[in-house]
Amino acid sequence: MEKELQVNGFKLHAVYNDEFINQQLMLLIASWQQQAVKKQRRIIVFLAAPPGAGKSTLALFIQSLCDDIQALSLDGFHYPQQYLKSHSLVLHGEEVLMSKIKGSAETFDTHAFKKHLEQLTGDDCWWPIYDRNLHDVIDHQIHVTKPIVLIEGNWLLLNELPWNELVKAADTTMFIHAELKLLKERLIERKIKGGSSPEDALLFYETSDKLNCERVMQHSLQADIEINESMMF
Repeated sequence: MEKELQVNGFKLHAVYNDEFINQQLMLLIASWQQQAVKKQRRIIVFLAAPPGAGKSTLALFIQSLCDDIQALSLDGFHYPQQYLKSHSLVLHGEEVLMSKIKGSAETFDTHAFKKHLEQLTGDDCWWPIYDRNLHDVIDHQIHVTKPIVLIEGNWLLLNELPWNELVKAADTTMFIHAELKLLKERLIERKIKGGSSPEDALLFYETSDKLNCERVMQHSLQADIEINESMMF
């Protein structure tokens, strides 16, 4: 099945094989709908994966399959760009400006994320977004109204505080496994599409994306549903 989706500011033709859709996704969707009816509240699903594994695309594709599902992103909980440019962290014994490691787990406002997770179990609420044109977050952008929310993000299953506490808010967790070689190709291509030179794209991968990929792949909790990227296509 093929659908045209708007993913991170780019139009993308998402194609998944019918077996994956019918034997995996549709069964998952049915189980989430049953949970929502049984628990009489909004169901929260976490979808984690390393950068470039296709979690944003998959989340939006699943949303397109069922009117009860709303796809949301962790990216709206980056600290604002002004904060990242004015604050630093000590990593490996060196002080590093947070803007230099933007996208790492430490550059997310987990307190704000926790607050919004708590709101999800109640009435309809609002969700922030990350604007890739502004390279900054914008609050109060998505009105959350659906009975099932599918939140995608790199760090949702990270086995480090406070992430391994925040995951308790999820009714179900999912994780996409992918080969590092494939992730490298996709991430470099993404940076070039965004305007970077091939040299700068490779440098960013080696100094940022690669480290984040390895951290997610090596230090994430086991999910309820484990998906191999190769089975989706």
